[in-house]
Amino acid sequence: MEAHLVSGNHDSPETRRVKGWASVRDYGEVSVEGTKIVLSHYGMRVWNGSHHGVAHLYGHSHGRLPGFRTSSGGGCLDVGVDS
Repeated sequence: MEAHLVSGNHDSPETRRVKGWASVRDYGEVSVEGTKIVLSHYGMRVWNGSHHGVAHLYGHSHGRLPGFRTSSGGGCLDVGVDS
């Protein structure tokens, strides 16, 4: 399995340059088993596709920004390591 880094404010330039990351980016959009997902270090309340069932995963808030479901079937969730 490849490791990808969605970098944030605590990631130093050295962390971003570590060999072994398949990719390093500030923002990403992926599809997993047909589900579209927006990836960002920062939690957003509106994201690309949020009104069309797209999910959003984030970390920055350390468990203090609650996730929610949208009426279109998407939603957002804090997936930070300390959440």
